[in-house]
Amino acid sequence: LTLDVFLISFDATQFYASMSNAANEWAFHLFLWSYLIVAFFILLNIFLAILVDAYAAVKQETQEAAGLPDELKMVLLHGIKRRTVDSGRFVSDQNLLKVLEGLRDNLRGTQKLKSEVKSALSHRQAVLLPGGVELDNIGMARIAKEAGAAGKKPPTATSSGKVMATDSMVAEEGGKAGSTQDSLQREVMELAQQDVVLDLMARFGQDVGQRSGQHNTEVLDIVQVENLRNQLCMFNAQGRMLREQQRVIGLMEVLAQGSVPPDMLREYEEQAEEEQRPGETVIGSISVHIKQGDRLPRMDMFRDCDPYLITYLDSAEKDEVHRTAPQRKERNPKWGDEAKYTWDLLSMTKWLTITVMDKDQVTKDDIVGCVNIDVTSLPFDKEVTKWHHLENPAITSKLRESRLQVSVFKAS
Repeated sequence: LTLDVFLISFDATQFYASMSNAANEWAFHLFLWSYLIVAFFILLNIFLAILVDAYAAVKQETQEAAGLPDELKMVLLHGIKRRTVDSGRFVSDQNLLKVLEGLRDNLRGTQKLKSEVKSALSHRQAVLLPGGVELDNIGMARIAKEAGAAGKKPPTATSSGKVMATDSMVAEEGGKAGSTQDSLQREVMELAQQDVVLDLMARFGQDVGQRSGQHNTEVLDIVQVENLRNQLCMFNAQGRMLREQQRVIGLMEVLAQGSVPPDMLREYEEQAEEEQRPGETVIGSISVHIKQGDRLPRMDMFRDCDPYLITYLDSAEKDEVHRTAPQRKERNPKWGDEAKYTWDLLSMTKWLTITVMDKDQVTKDDIVGCVNIDVTSLPFDKEVTKWHHLENPAITSKLRESRLQVSVFKAS
């Protein structure tokens, strides 16, 4: 495309005429075609890099997603169950959507009510007294009643012109049948809504929510400072203890060099070094033969599986990791002597890990799955051959039928 564009826009009367005077003809052609080739390959590499990055991103996104056949199968099964299965045994997506929409509407109303209540509580007015005492409208109404304040509530008339009894009269009549405490409580509740109490709250009241938030912040700062001070004191004490221990050890070494024979002192040092080493001993050997794989999944969209193995035994004396060569386009691979390994069996050995990888030419290699074999559960001096299912949480649906045949012999 670059060459075509250049040749179409090429004007020999201007470009060639100006360049022919600048250099010889062979130098001109060498420069021209070298520039075209270099520019072509640079643009080609940029284009390929963009394609590779886009392919890797799409592959990562679609690796865990279900394919089109699986989605069609799920849609068909859902439609059949919706029409054949009783509603008491199967809930369709449509019914579930209706219920969720109803719950969502109710949830919105509940959330709005909660936010309003929370906002009202956060801006609650109260009179703060020394000692942490809070007085709300009811408390200020009791104080105002003791101070002689009384609520004003005029009588109301009916349509016939008769005057109805006020609440105070009703309270007096109810007091004859009820308790005096109830009538006093009713009076206090009525007084709490009168102008006299509202005026007291306006003059002396404070926003409890704002003050509480400020108080919590102050308390948190004090606690953090106290924790920091305790940590500094602990570190200082540990430093003093460490220096004291080093001083005592130095004095003991000086005393030991002067009183203990050199041979005995050297023996003590070697014994101390052996005690610090991890207690791993060889208790036998283990031989592993990975024979074959069965129904490995396709990891790429357009390519088949190119599997190879990575085998590792923990707590080995040498960190030996064995790797086989990739087998191209083989979903049922078989390994011969290439996948036979032997290790010394240590007392701390527990797991044999076999990882199946998929070789990629463009992107990084994919992990197909892993097999973890508990070596401690295997018997000694007996060869155990078994099929093991591959495990990979990222692609569980693809590994339902994938497995490896592994033979393990643990010799004592």
